[in-house]
Amino acid sequence: DEQLRSHGSSAIVQPRAVSGPGGVGKTRLAVEYARRHEDDFAALLFVSASSPAALAANIARLSADDGALDLTEYKSASQDDQYAAVVRWLQQNKGWLLILDNVDTKEAVAAVQKLVAKLTGGHVIVTSRITAWGGGIPRIPLGVLSADAAVSLLIDKANSLPRTPRPDDAQQARLLAEQLGYLPLALTHAAAYVGELDLAFDAYLKEFDEALQFHEEEVIEYDSDSENAKILKTVATTYFLSIDRLGPVEKALLRAASFLAPAPIPIA
Repeated sequence: DEQLRSHGSSAIVQPRAVSGPGGVGKTRLAVEYARRHEDDFAALLFVSASSPAALAANIARLSADDGALDLTEYKSASQDDQYAAVVRWLQQNKGWLLILDNVDTKEAVAAVQKLVAKLTGGHVIVTSRITAWGGGIPRIPLGVLSADAAVSLLIDKANSLPRTPRPDDAQQARLLAEQLGYLPLALTHAAAYVGELDLAFDAYLKEFDEALQFHEEEVIEYDSDSENAKILKTVATTYFLSIDRLGPVEKALLRAASFLAPAPIPIA
C-alpha cells in the first residue's frame, strides 16, 4: 500500500509503475489496491493502455454516459473531444485514482508519459512488463510467489470450492506449484479447475503435462520470440485445460466474445 501511494504535492501527479512478467498479478494488485481504498478516492478509473490508440480510445470512453465520469454532454462528440474532456476533468478535479493497464510497449510507455505530464491532483498506477521506466517514475517490481505461499494459494482456493481435501494435498500441491513456476495467475487457474472438478492435485498435474505437449505448437505460434515465453506457455496451458472441456457452442460463444473490448459484457 505504501509503495503505491503518491506522496508528492497534490498539484503534481507522480505515477507508480508496477512491473514484472505476465502472470505475476500486476493488474490484480492494482485493482485490489483500488478496492481496498475505494473510500479514499473521488473516482476510480481503469483504462487499458496497451497501445497509444487503445489509451486514447479508452480514456475517451470514460466520458460516455455509461463511463466512469458520465460526462453526458460529450456522448455524441468525437473521440478527440471526448479525450480532451476527460483530461480537463482530471486536471480540474482532485483525489482520483487512474489505473493504466498493460503498458507493455515502448510506444505505449511514451503515450502514457505524455498523458501523465498533463495531469494534476490525482494518482496514477501503471502496470507493465517493461522494467526500464525513466522520467522519475518509481518502479515497484513484482515476482513470483514463494513456494509456501504458492502451496497455500492452491490449497486454500481449491478447498474453498466444492472439493474434498486429500491427505497428500500439501505434498502434491508443492509439486504442482513448482511445475507452474509459482505464477499467481497459473496457480489461480489450476486451483479453480481442481476445486470445481473435485480433483487431486496430482491428477491436475497429469492433465497439465498432457495439455502442455498437445498445445505446444499453438503456444509457440502465439509468442515464440518473447523473453517471457516460458511464462506464457505455462499460463496458456492452464487456459487450454479449461477451454478443452467446453462444447462446440460454448467455444463459439467464447470465440465471439474474444472480439469484444476488454470491458464487462452487458447481460441484458
